[in-house]
Amino acid sequence: RAAYRCSIHCRTEEIPELFRLIGPDGRLYATLCEFQTDALLPEGENAWVILGVVGQQERFQIEARLNRAPLPEARMDGWLTELVGAPMSYAPLGPFP
Repeated sequence: RAAYRCSIHCRTEEIPELFRLIGPDGRLYATLCEFQTDALLPEGENAWVILGVVGQQERFQIEARLNRAPLPEARMDGWLTELVGAPMSYAPLGPFP
């Protein structure tokens, strides 16, 4: 079985139609916006953030992907929750092998 993975840049109102197109077996990675943290967190280390939606089988979650943590790890949950306006948990991934 072949699989293809990519991220779609889209508006939030386009997400329901994209879910319909990928069908019950597809997975959607939709990028809603990208930005740097230096304007929002002048006291932190600058980082790139991608806010997006990950969805599969008519369920989705909001995801913030960062190239590095701009704040100490103990402060990341609170900052992400404030940034997105919904409860968020910081879950750093290990480096790629």
